[in-house]
Amino acid sequence: MTPHELPLCCGSLALAAAAALACTALSPDASGAEPPQCLSFVPSDWPSPAKPYIMIAFDTSGSMQNSVGPNNSCGYPNTRVGHGRCAVWNTVQAYAGLVNFGLASFARRMLNCDKKCYDGCAFQNLPNNAGGSGCNDGCGPEPNPVPQDSRTRAGANILVELLSDLVAQPPQGNVPQLLSWVDNDCTSSVELFADGCTPLNGILRDMYRYYADKWAHPSNNPTYSSPLRTANEGERACRSLNVILVTDGGETCDNGADAIDAAADLLAGFDKNGMHFSVKTFVIDFGNAGQLADDIAFQGGTVEAQTATDEVSLSIALSKIITSAIQPEKCDNQDNNCNGCTDEGFVHYCNQGQDCCDWKGDGKLRQACLDAYVASITQNNPAGDLKLLPCTTQQQRQGPSTWLCFDPRESCDELDNNCEQGVDEGLLKCGNPKHCPALKESCNGEDDDCDGNVDEDNVCAGCTPSSEVCDGCDNDCDGVADNPPQNGFPTLSCGLQYPPNCQGTVTCQSPQPVEKGTCAKQNAGYGKCSNKPQAESCDGADNDCNGAADDGIKSSPCEPPNNPPNLDYGPQSQCKLGQSACVGSQTVCLGGAGPSTEVCDGIDNDCNGKIDDNAFAVGTPCGVNKAPCTPGKLACVGVDLVCQGSFGPNPEVCDGVDNDCDGDVDEPPLADAPKPGESGCWSEPGQCCSHQNLKWCPPTQPLPATCHDVGQLAPPCNKGTLACAGKQGWECQGPKTPAPESCDGIDNDCNGKIDDGPMPKVGEKCGSNAGVCKEGTLTCAKGVLDCDGDVPPDPPEKCNGLDDDCDGEVDNGIPSLGSCPPAYDKKLYPGDRDNAPCQAGTLECDGKNGMVCKGGVGPQPETCDGVDNDCDGKIDEAGAPPDGLDGSSNPLPPPEAKLGEKCGEQGTTATATLTRPRARTARLCAARAKAAPRRLTDASARASA
Repeated sequence: MTPHELPLCCGSLALAAAAALACTALSPDASGAEPPQCLSFVPSDWPSPAKPYIMIAFDTSGSMQNSVGPNNSCGYPNTRVGHGRCAVWNTVQAYAGLVNFGLASFARRMLNCDKKCYDGCAFQNLPNNAGGSGCNDGCGPEPNPVPQDSRTRAGANILVELLSDLVAQPPQGNVPQLLSWVDNDCTSSVELFADGCTPLNGILRDMYRYYADKWAHPSNNPTYSSPLRTANEGERACRSLNVILVTDGGETCDNGADAIDAAADLLAGFDKNGMHFSVKTFVIDFGNAGQLADDIAFQGGTVEAQTATDEVSLSIALSKIITSAIQPEKCDNQDNNCNGCTDEGFVHYCNQGQDCCDWKGDGKLRQACLDAYVASITQNNPAGDLKLLPCTTQQQRQGPSTWLCFDPRESCDELDNNCEQGVDEGLLKCGNPKHCPALKESCNGEDDDCDGNVDEDNVCAGCTPSSEVCDGCDNDCDGVADNPPQNGFPTLSCGLQYPPNCQGTVTCQSPQPVEKGTCAKQNAGYGKCSNKPQAESCDGADNDCNGAADDGIKSSPCEPPNNPPNLDYGPQSQCKLGQSACVGSQTVCLGGAGPSTEVCDGIDNDCNGKIDDNAFAVGTPCGVNKAPCTPGKLACVGVDLVCQGSFGPNPEVCDGVDNDCDGDVDEPPLADAPKPGESGCWSEPGQCCSHQNLKWCPPTQPLPATCHDVGQLAPPCNKGTLACAGKQGWECQGPKTPAPESCDGIDNDCNGKIDDGPMPKVGEKCGSNAGVCKEGTLTCAKGVLDCDGDVPPDPPEKCNGLDDDCDGEVDNGIPSLGSCPPAYDKKLYPGDRDNAPCQAGTLECDGKNGMVCKGGVGPQPETCDGVDNDCDGKIDEAGAPPDGLDGSSNPLPPPEAKLGEKCGEQGTTATATLTRPRARTARLCAARAKAAPRRLTDASARASA
């Protein structure tokens, strides 16, 4: 068996012998005896105490962000939640190891936080949040609500579970997890926050569920089982179970009475694994919880709430509570530290053979004996009256519930009166064998009276006779004590002089034989007084003869002296009887209550035996005499004055009517207004939710919303706001429900993701396959449709033999690159040839990745057409071709001749073709024919010359 498999009691036993005892049951056996290891006086032999379990139920409502004046020692924000986190940090550090802590917040969570606390954080209800009577956020589920008794509310979010000290745990236990919630670091949204409502009832109900069985997150993950184990595992019913409720305000989800009842249920406890457990609820008012905090604490078994205003006072309050839960062992017949042992380390006494308080086996009487003894302890008598300690036999001394924790001390009687250290320990004894001191010395060679002297006072000289007196001794040495003289012993007066019944006499008791010169041990001397004590009466006399006048007179009900006669003192009457008391030898009536004017309250104030008859103000006018209200008269109904016969005023509602008759219509607050936190509405049709004249259904897709909350939907979805529209009743303003997602940079379907999922056109083909272009696919990028994977046009069109602008035409629309000279043979036409009709062309793309000069006119062979064909500035000039007309054919044959030949002669083959139009050519050549002889003559002349 490994150390972790040993029962708890074995963990602290170092010696083998002690270890052998460790596996015995630590609870008393059938005989009521204590386990042996518990009776050891060696602390290491005792089992370890059961650590107190403490659940810190911490307020995380919105008001916890209120500011706090002084700085805290942690350097956290100076808000209630900042100071609270600092106090919890310090407390866990100080007491971890002495107690086991758990931590819970209200039923809400923080999300989307980074390391820097609360920047950009969002807050969200736990699933199935049911809302509350005065607030919605963080109230928690309530599956089966019952009016005035919200036992089904689940208003907690357990952040760190309690760890059992009966199961092997990591060295630091859950301390790292606890500190991560209060370290001012919001990484992964792990930190106590301030947002939402205050479900005091709900968080206490969940604390009950957790201790008694288990706690399940509303999403069913996680689920934490109770830290309590079975008796076989070492669990003890005496373990201290606690809840520390830190709150800065009152209940806002249910009624305050529900929270008080929840604390009472925790204190009443539950049965688990064959044991009964009870849970105390401590309350720390960290703000303005007020009387409700005290009431919860009182019903939770902790008397009243503690108050705190900052980190320092909160730390002090937590420390007081925790130290009160860590109970050291004291000798009181109980297992204070819950380790399975009773009063370990203390001496357990008996009290026998001497005067003691006889409790006759009745535990209540035994406690009364102890209470009387404790009351007898004073500064002058620190030991108290030992005769008041309960009688305790040797057998009772063995039982944890009946042994005596106070030392009754010894009487010298040869008995062990206190069962400690032997017979007559610490008392003066003498002789051999040792004996207790005798009353008188005897002649026996012994120191009978233990005064250090043997046979003193001449006891060995024989008995010296003297006159017999009534003292229980043999005065006349005849072997008989108190034998009367001839006239007998005198009768003596006794008792008190007043009153007469306390006067009496005593007579000497019967004589009895004794050793000569010695005394009788009992029933000797004068007897009891013959006076007759009576019951004490209030007369200034000591009727019972106890030395005190007018003491112990019982009180009885009486009518107060100032009350009128014939009053009714019944249970419904305001009048109450007083109690008689003896004051100054006279019986007086103290206390009580008298009559007053009858009012409507369900009580017989005037004590005439009739309730609320002719109550004050009944029958007087009431109500408002302003339209639409009408007045009435006051009547007593139940315990309230009610205005009967009147109409209104009524609570103002949204209907376009002045219901409260104050001159204003539909002014707030409106009685039919939505509850706080329930002013949301949606525009989707349906029967899911309603308010007055409106019915709507919250969205369910893509994420669920509630009637009044966006739930898991993200912006821009808006629950809308219920607004009063007068006679039209309530209307829903500004709702925004989820819409199909489109590519616009907006989370249209409100699932927290922008431009996700299917969207119109996304995925369709886009672009063109013309020219250099290639088709792509439409995608959504940053709220804009984008053609992804396409090859777009590459304008402007370039002269490259491609359709760059993808318009279906190659190299179109390319502008001219300027003028260009026409192509001609510059050897044939040397010189300047820029005269008309020659003209420059334009340089244009040829559609084949090249350039061509288009539209230009170059020089042509001169022809007889009235045009400067060779563009040399001369028209139809003579000369060699191509610049001249020589050799050109006659434009007007027959006869055919060539220019330059003799006129009228057969010419040779024409060297040029006249291309002028026929009509114009005829005119030109006719003109030239007339001049031809002269030119030819001239030519002939020049030739002959």
